[in-house]
Amino acid sequence: MNIRRTTLALGAAICLLAATGGQSPVAAGNGFVDPEPFIELGGEDDLTLEISISGALLKMISAGLAGADKDLADTVAGLHSIHAVILTMDTEAKQLRGQELLRATEKRLRRGAWDRIARVNDDEGNLSVWILGTEETVDGVTVLIRGKQDGELVFVNIDGIIDLARLEELGETLNLPGLENLED
Repeated sequence: MNIRRTTLALGAAICLLAATGGQSPVAAGNGFVDPEPFIELGGEDDLTLEISISGALLKMISAGLAGADKDLADTVAGLHSIHAVILTMDTEAKQLRGQELLRATEKRLRRGAWDRIARVNDDEGNLSVWILGTEETVDGVTVLIRGKQDGELVFVNIDGIIDLARLEELGETLNLPGLENLED
């Protein structure tokens, strides 16, 4: 996986959530997964990208979008936070620690009632997409990516309510793997 592909995947994940239609917010933190272990793993030398948007900034973004795209503004208003971390792990020891962190994170997600809806393993790396929600809504989405050849490690977490029916439509339109499993 190269940085361009990962950045495109990250952008697609954020666009996916932005296009899924907002609902009223849930109690803060239902879909939150702490990005700190990923930030701490890499430190300043390995950190390629860190995004952290929450609270007042999300409200300002929502207000700014209200005139141009009410659906998108409602979606942003329904989010509590967006976190993304991309690391470039340049040694075998760091890559091993990154792989261990991904496994520990997936284990924590499983214990926390998250469902893995997509998983891709190929020569270039691994990708998994996790959701937390009910039969009608998704309260959070977490994306984990590990590049095997370039040592890239990606963590994305979006906390907030997303309309599951809209997520299915977008998944079908963009042919995103695993999202067809969300059908009734």
